[in-house]
Amino acid sequence: MRFANAFLCQEPVFDGPGEHFLTFDSAQDGYVCWLQMNGDAVHKVTLHLLVPVDQVGDESRLALSVPTPLASALKLQVPEKTAEGIVRDTADAAASLGF
Repeated sequence: MRFANAFLCQEPVFDGPGEHFLTFDSAQDGYVCWLQMNGDAVHKVTLHLLVPVDQVGDESRLALSVPTPLASALKLQVPEKTAEGIVRDTADAAASLGF
């Protein structure tokens, strides 16, 4: 799952059949989640994380390194009414930095 710069505030919540666990592994660049499932089962993992926010001028920026699985969804909830978000893939981020 990665999220190497995040702090897990609460136990993860797993929704779906089978066995599962979540652990932090610095060699894997953050959190690792293992799910055992049968057939076409759907799993949902909810994490309550604290992540550092950088001040850049008058903006606050949050950077997350997330996995690129076959299918996923990311829901980010922030306590700001005027928050805006931009999602970039790795190629977009590297290009914006001049790589």
